[in-house]
Amino acid sequence: MRAYFYLLLLSEFCRRHVFAQVSNQNSIMCDLRNAFGGSIISWGSCSGTVPTVAVCTGSISGWAYVTCSASAVVSISVTGVKISGGTLPASIGQLSTLTALTISGGSVGGTLPQLSSLSSLSSLILNNNKFTGGFLTFTSSLTKLVTLDLSNNNLQYDIPTSVGQYSSLGTLLIGNNFFGSTIPSSIGFLTNLVTLIMSNNQLTGTLPSSVNAFTKINVLSFSNNKLTSTIPSISSLTSLQLLDLSLNSFQGTIPPYLSVLQNLFSISLNGNMFRGSIPNALFTLTKLNYLALGVNCFTGTIPSQLALLSASLIQIHFNITSFKGTIPSALGLISNLNQLELQGACLTGTIPSTLGNLVKLNILDLAANSLGGTIPSYLGALSQLLTFHLQQNSLVGTIPSTLGAFIKATSMPTP
Repeated sequence: MRAYFYLLLLSEFCRRHVFAQVSNQNSIMCDLRNAFGGSIISWGSCSGTVPTVAVCTGSISGWAYVTCSASAVVSISVTGVKISGGTLPASIGQLSTLTALTISGGSVGGTLPQLSSLSSLSSLILNNNKFTGGFLTFTSSLTKLVTLDLSNNNLQYDIPTSVGQYSSLGTLLIGNNFFGSTIPSSIGFLTNLVTLIMSNNQLTGTLPSSVNAFTKINVLSFSNNKLTSTIPSISSLTSLQLLDLSLNSFQGTIPPYLSVLQNLFSISLNGNMFRGSIPNALFTLTKLNYLALGVNCFTGTIPSQLALLSASLIQIHFNITSFKGTIPSALGLISNLNQLELQGACLTGTIPSTLGNLVKLNILDLAANSLGGTIPSYLGALSQLLTFHLQQNSLVGTIPSTLGAFIKATSMPTP
């Protein structure tokens, strides 16, 4: 009899617990619906904290963009739905069953709520909105977070040192905001990072040496900030595929240890204050597709050894540099090139006829140099050209008739 009594008590406890959980969930979802101003029609309406459309029934959700499991909300993914004037309610941080939250491209504003009870959350994507205030507040419940995307918002202030406590992060995207001050060295504790993009902010100071701890990283971008000094050692980043440090104020030379980063396929260092010559280390990167070194203070000549990358290299951007000498004829061996930009690179001599071998070129820009001689008729073989710039040189003679095929090309020189 006593066992039966305890069984009844347990059953009643479970019933009340489930009822309380569902009631709390309904209340939070109604808060979200109301915070979005009823923008999502399929979410119906709410009478107080009770939705007119059931949020979850088992694994079935009556609300679009919501995924349920065992009558609990586990995922909310609202993408491309305009929610003008909407915000994220503070109560969303109490939806403890949530594993993924995506609110993307909805013009949602306000500050980021504190997510103090989302201990199962692995993905938080809030990009392309109008969020303001500072970085996401760290709480101990967020240690399972693998993806954090806050890009394309109006967030500002410092990146807090607590960023290093998001120990499970594999993807951190905070580009296109207004974050300022320096990058905290604690970011080096994010040793599971595969993708880190902090581009288009107002970050200052140096790149912390702790980034050399990102041994799993594939994509690393700090472009268009106000970073200074030299590049710290990143020789441990042997999984790195894309490196973008463009549009900053980095100085010094290109470090020779880049030769150990054999998985690199894209290097963007343009728009800095690098000096010296292009190191031989770059010519060992046999997977390199994209090389942008323009708008720097490089000296010396354009190395013929670039032809060693003929199997992989697709784009070369060496515009506005202090190179001297001629265009190496060996560039004509890089048969997969579709963009060659050498404008304003202080080049002299003539245009090598070997460039006529680059039949995949879409862009050929040799403008604003000191090139002389005539235009090689061989360039008429470049039938894929869409942009062709030769102006502001010292070319002589007439435009070869073979170039008449460039009906799509622009900025041909006037004879």
